[in-house]
Order: sequence, then structure tokens, then C-alpha cells
Amino acid sequence: MNLAIVVRKLSGGGLGIAAWNQARMLSGLGHVVTVLREPVHDSLKSTDTIQIQDIQKVSAWRSTIWSIFLRSDVLKCRLNIDPLDIDRDKYSAAVRRFLAPKLANGNLDAVLFLDGLDTHLYWHTYRTCAAIMGIHGPKHIFTHLGLDAAPVNRWLDNVSRRKIRHMNTFYAPTRMMRDLAAGYYRMDASRIDVIPNAVDTDRFRPVENTSANLAARIVYTGRITFEKGADTLVAVIPPLLNQFPDLTFLMVGDSEPITGDETYADRIVSMAKADGNGDRVRWQAPVPYEDIHTVYQKGDIFVLPTRFESFGNVCIEAQAVGLAVVASAAGGVPEIVADGETGLLVPPSDANAFQNALTKLIQNPAYRRAMGAAARQRAQRLWSLDAVAPKLEAHVLKAVNGLRTALSPRPLHVADE
Repeated sequence: MNLAIVVRKLSGGGLGIAAWNQARMLSGLGHVVTVLREPVHDSLKSTDTIQIQDIQKVSAWRSTIWSIFLRSDVLKCRLNIDPLDIDRDKYSAAVRRFLAPKLANGNLDAVLFLDGLDTHLYWHTYRTCAAIMGIHGPKHIFTHLGLDAAPVNRWLDNVSRRKIRHMNTFYAPTRMMRDLAAGYYRMDASRIDVIPNAVDTDRFRPVENTSANLAARIVYTGRITFEKGADTLVAVIPPLLNQFPDLTFLMVGDSEPITGDETYADRIVSMAKADGNGDRVRWQAPVPYEDIHTVYQKGDIFVLPTRFESFGNVCIEAQAVGLAVVASAAGGVPEIVADGETGLLVPPSDANAFQNALTKLIQNPAYRRAMGAAARQRAQRLWSLDAVAPKLEAHVLKAVNGLRTALSPRPLHVADE
């Protein structure tokens, strides 16, 4: 099959990595895969079996009427429209322009959309190939959760619900995300397959652990933000460094400000230095995806105090490397971390619970290593590329075969732009 995967960025986030691994799995099964992305600095490049296509965003005047409506400076001020929404729509319109001739010529069998885009708003003109939506955590759902109540975004939510019917099939990475999306989009949950994200367990693999006794190493990777529970890290890490003289903490990722120019990561480092522990905490910038496995391999325990995750790629990456995980019981994380088996789950934002869970693993090296071994086995069984690829391919085939039997090809109409 000829397939396209639409995403904005391939690296630097869980959604992009999920798209890249999907491309690897489908191309590994013999399908021709093109990945559409924004032309940004990215360490991931085209391969012999995967073509990466950079998509230039269209200018405002070349987009649709409703997106021009969004770009009104007056509305932006009065209704609190997020500039990122405008930018996302421009990219979605550019994707439509790129795909139109390919779809008109019948050159594609299916397009996989990883959400966060509004491309499905344009899909009613495309009837020559299957449209698949991966529901990983669209902004519309977060709006529904009360994070954005701007009137124009409520209107867009209603538009999205109507247009979503033009997708042929749906999948979500966790049961939690499936049920949340089913309620939001007002569809039967049975229409949404559960297909987890995958991890390359050959690259993400354990290395010899030389730490002994209480010399534990805690690792955090990802954005260091309030949403990810950075305030919990601020409350927990400095006291643990004081309590355990051999403990080290490594955090890798961009950090957002708390106040002024001070970031959450700055606060953790400064507090550790003030206590005389500055040499045991380290903050470094994000590393390319090709090298991120080496960060996990420097740890014994992975910590994720997030407030919400639709899946949690970092959890399966850490577990594939054989780390015990201490994470929030939030979103889809409880489906990824087996509490008491591959890690410990605690309530989100509960600093005391996180400190107690981490202390338990720091003080019991054999316990955390047994968890790490179980985590590695579970990652290989559930989330390896070989384990997930057949499920993904079966879903794509269902979409393609369903379209062929249910719909007759219709001529593609592309408005002059």
C-alpha cells in the first residue's frame, strides 16, 4: 500500500516519535510510506524505505474562509485565540494542498493523521483514499476538559465534531484515551481501536548497572513544565539529595519559567547548590532522538510526575531500558506502568507520595532492579516494534478495505486558491 502519515514535528515530542515509529513499522512490512512534516530542524531524515516530505505553511490569504476569520487581530485580542491554533490551521491547509493532486490521481491508499491538526475539516473532498485518525490528545479534547473556553474555540469544537465523521477509522493509544474521545466526539467506543505507541527495544535496551547500595540515579526526560509536574520535582528532589548522599538526579529537556527568567530546572539546581549538592544534580538541553536512549541508560529510576498523559512515550522508553518507574496515576499512565510490578504509581501533584515512593526504591536496590527487569520484559512483549506493527497494519487494512466496499470513488474538487 501507498501510505502517508501527517504530523507537525517528528522529533522533540511523543507525537512525532509515535509517527516515526509508525512509519518504520509500516515500511518494515513492505508498504511505501511518506511522512509529512513542517520544515523544521530535525535529526530524523529520509531512509531507503521512508520518504520525509517537508510541507511549507500557506499564507493567511491562501487558507480557507474560516481560518481567515481566525486570523482577525480583533478576534485574537477579544476572544483569546491562541496563535498556535492559527499556525496549526495554516499547516493543515498546506497539507490539503499537497495531498490534493495525489488523491485525485489515486496515488494513496490511506492517510494517517496524528491529531493536534485540523486537517479533518478539509477531508470531505477526499474520497479516493482511506482517512485514519490517531487520537493521541487533540487540543479539542483539552478544550473540553476546561483548559480553553474562548468562544471561537467552542465554535470550532462543534465544527470538529461534525467533520470528524469524514474519517474512516479511528484509533487511540490507550483505553482511557479511547473512552475520553468517544465521549467527546459522541461516537461508540467500539469504533475506536486501541493501538499503543511503540518503542525500538533494540536501541532502548539495558546496559550494565554499576551503582551499588544506595547509589541510585534518578532520571527525568521531557519538557520540564507545570503540566508535566515540574513543581513536584522542585518539592521532592532537593530533600532526597539531602537524605541520600550518593543519590544523583539528571533531567534532560527544555524548562519553562516559574517567575521571570528562573525556570523550574534552574530552581532545582539552585536549591541543590544551596544545600551543597550541586555536583549531584544536572540539567541538560534536549538531545536528538537517536541519542535519547543513552540518557535512560544513565539511570536506575525514572520519574514522571505528570498531570496528564494520553500514553506516555517516556514511560515505555524507560521501561525498555530496564528502569523502575515512579509516575503519576494520571491519564493513560496506569495502563503503561504496572503498579508494584514495573514501577510505582502515586496521585498526581502529591509531593509526599512521590518522595515516599522514590525513597522506597532508593533504599531497596534489589527491589528496583527486579522492577526494571520486569519492565524490560513487559516492554518487549507489549510495545516493541514487532509487537505493535501487526496491530497497526491490520487497522490500516480495515480502513482501506472498508472504504473500497462502502464508497464509490468521487471526483475530487479542489477550490482555486
